[in-house]
Amino acid sequence: MDSDLEEFSQDRRYRPKDVITLSSSTHFSPHEVKRIYRGFKVECPMGVVGEDDFKEIYSRFFPRQSNSSLYAHYVFNTFDVDSADPVITFEEFLKWLSRLCRGTVEEKLRWMFRLYDINNDGRITRGEMTSVFISIYALLGGVTLGMLQDDSVVSTKVDDVFQRMDTNRDGVVTLDEFLDFCSSDQTVLHSLSQLTTVL
Repeated sequence: MDSDLEEFSQDRRYRPKDVITLSSSTHFSPHEVKRIYRGFKVECPMGVVGEDDFKEIYSRFFPRQSNSSLYAHYVFNTFDVDSADPVITFEEFLKWLSRLCRGTVEEKLRWMFRLYDINNDGRITRGEMTSVFISIYALLGGVTLGMLQDDSVVSTKVDDVFQRMDTNRDGVVTLDEFLDFCSSDQTVLHSLSQLTTVL
């Protein structure tokens, strides 16, 4: 048999760690881990999900007129995916979900920082913040990405938030600045508390 065909025909399903190990490394009970795994396997029978499938799954949670693709791209990039094989394993997905739904305020804020830090250099630029804001507005629906890129509402909102976060006025928002701002902003804290009720 040709070695390429042999490799292709082998079962290449990803097998996660045992339920107890997964439960102990997250904020989920063994029963919850099993329930989440069953749902994950329905959508991802090979045990992993690539970016295109992630975007398609993500789009089901938003109204038809919304454009979730760009935001889903940014969310996908917050996972620690190996650039040589960019897929999300069940463990990575479970840890992300645990952090977002049941994690501490700081865990959630650190994830949010990673979302806005598109190039993962430890700093958020005005351009990165604008890109994520545009993706959020597109996610809400009723507008196109082109309309948003020219929209002064997005620009005004970004300018306001960025100026309040960038306390040392060096043109970038560090993790410390982000954490300080968000942990004292009641709107952000209220939004984070809503994530806890997802599961």
